[in-house]
Amino acid sequence: AMKSICAVPVSSSSFWWRLLLLLLISSTMTLTVTMAQDRQCVTGYPMDNFCIERGTLLDNNRKATLLFADIHTIHCLVDVDWCVDSGYEVLTPPETPGEEFGRAFELDATGIELTLAEARRVGKCSTCDEGNRGEQRAGFQATYVGTVDPTYVGEPPLLLVEEIHPHTVDCASLLLPEKTTIARTSPYLRNAKLENHRPPVVVPQRDGGDPFSP
Repeated sequence: AMKSICAVPVSSSSFWWRLLLLLLISSTMTLTVTMAQDRQCVTGYPMDNFCIERGTLLDNNRKATLLFADIHTIHCLVDVDWCVDSGYEVLTPPETPGEEFGRAFELDATGIELTLAEARRVGKCSTCDEGNRGEQRAGFQATYVGTVDPTYVGEPPLLLVEEIHPHTVDCASLLLPEKTTIARTSPYLRNAKLENHRPPVVVPQRDGGDPFSP
């Protein structure tokens, strides 16, 4: 019996080809799932890093930025060079009223460009689209879709933006899960990499001592 079993011919080349095919199929499926899971979606308020880091809104310096992101003016968001040049994060409303807004993502260059274009399209401000009928003055929101930059070290993570939609288009309608893990680290406690990523914040003062002029 032992001889007959050992004598059964086995094609080693056929076996290895089948194994290789199975490995290729498995790798392709894993890559597809991973790519789908890496796609992120969030609806929130874009906020300039200048206002985040100074702690209060530049256009309303009695209001803490992370408590009143929903009243931030589009004028401050897109007209003021100090704000535009500092970059943007996406802030999400707190689950409990009165708590700080969550810091979901830092926006990449594409996200910044799309944010400025959309805010200027719907808003009423100095740099808003000429001849537009936008009447919104504050509380600009949008829905962002993209992937997280795996090389970025900092908090919140950097979103490589692929699409931006009006906030009325939610993540569910795009068949994407909403981001739920929100960074709530104080903007004053940044790591060394993030410190090097952004220029030091200096608040210019006008003659009257008020850094903001509508």
